Amino acid sequence: MELVTVENQQTWSMSSPEKRQKKMSLLSLLFFMLGALNIYVYLQKAKRRFDSDIALLLRVGLLAASVAGLLEVYSAFALPVQFSQN
Repeated sequence: MELVTVENQQTWSMSSPEKRQKKMSLLSLLFFMLGALNIYVYLQKAKRRFDSDIALLLRVGLLAASVAGLLEVYSAFALPVQFSQN
């Protein structure tokens, strides 16, 4: 009879930390998943922001190249004609 009581006490004392460990594992898994989701959303927003920044940079670069090309054409053709008339 005493042996059964000891077994019950051992089983009870071992099951409580196991249950606590299982709850902690589920809780840590939940926090990990939420953190991973948060990081994923942040990276997707950063990627979209990076893509829009690249698109803006390309547009500004194209505009600057167009202005430089117009100035080059103007200086190559229009300025010599004006100086030759004077």
